[in-house]
Amino acid sequence: SAGYLKRAKTEKLHEVFLKFASKEVNGEKFMTAADFVQKYLGIYCDANFNPESVKLLAGIVDTSKDGLISFAEFQAFEGLLCVPDALYKTAFQLFDTNGNGMVAFEEFAEVIRKTVIHQKIPFNLDGTFVQLYFGKEKKRLINYAEFSQFLHDFHEEYAMEAFRRHDKLGTGFISALDFQDIMISIKSHLLTKEVRENLVAVSW
Repeated sequence: SAGYLKRAKTEKLHEVFLKFASKEVNGEKFMTAADFVQKYLGIYCDANFNPESVKLLAGIVDTSKDGLISFAEFQAFEGLLCVPDALYKTAFQLFDTNGNGMVAFEEFAEVIRKTVIHQKIPFNLDGTFVQLYFGKEKKRLINYAEFSQFLHDFHEEYAMEAFRRHDKLGTGFISALDFQDIMISIKSHLLTKEVRENLVAVSW
């Protein structure tokens, strides 16, 4: 149907899984976090990689949160990537670190704090935007439908917060360099190569 990608054949998928699965438990093969992220995806392969980032990414697939990825989980992840809202569902599983089907503030904050963007431009985790979704005491849990809207709004709020951070005098204006910094740091997923190059040219 429209928007859906064709699923891989089970036999082919199993071949790929076995190629990277290095752990065996009671005769069953499993992928470790390193198998999936570093060997299969081919990222975080440098010597000074962050083990927490590897574990976090593997947790998207490891829905049982037992530290190992079974073929059933690997196959379910492949299916997830074939649906129209794959990006949001993958993000939801990334933030749902305990696998209970809901995202708590602590889970959201834990993931955000580990991102490069937060370290560069810290997001206010105590602001009204966070309270709007997680409640004043930040105890409210967010389901998938709410999370999709939250993630959409979060990108907008982050850009506005970054703008306010650069606009220290409250004039409503920021420099071209600051604008470039915000766009590349927060909105880079919207920029084509040409737009990115023009941003740099305008700033200088």
